[in-house]
Amino acid sequence: MEAAARGAPARRDQRAANELIAKSGYWSAARIDDGLILDEYRIVGDNAETYYVTRTLRSYNPVLDQWELISTDRDTGLRNAGTGHLESGEMHIDQKFGVGTPNPSTWRIRYYDIKPDRFSWTGDRSTDGGKTWTKAYQQIEAHRIGPARSLAALTSPKAIAK
Repeated sequence: MEAAARGAPARRDQRAANELIAKSGYWSAARIDDGLILDEYRIVGDNAETYYVTRTLRSYNPVLDQWELISTDRDTGLRNAGTGHLESGEMHIDQKFGVGTPNPSTWRIRYYDIKPDRFSWTGDRSTDGGKTWTKAYQQIEAHRIGPARSLAALTSPKAIAK
């Protein structure tokens, strides 16, 4: 799915997590041939300048009956891990951001009103390990602007020529 996302408030970047702005962005995703999902979320300014970008790899674990995900961050690498569960047609994700930084946060994210051409997203945020929460800290309305995408395998099982 390639979607235009409009959300408010949104973080300018991890170093300025307390500085909030209302911006739009793009959220693109591709299903990889074995069911993994790779997505990219990019917050952009009025002149298409990138304020923040993250990429997430999502994989379903049938043993635990949950989605497992890991997101990238320019400053901390692969530390933003989470899990997701489908509940009554909504995807609920618990994820930590900013792990290893002075300002880590925990998010409870809910994807809802999921349709082939759009979805809604809201994230509650805690900065004290889950003791208190800021409800609807970030909200996104995403609408499809491009075709569904998939990626073929990066390698091929073809026989090696001798």
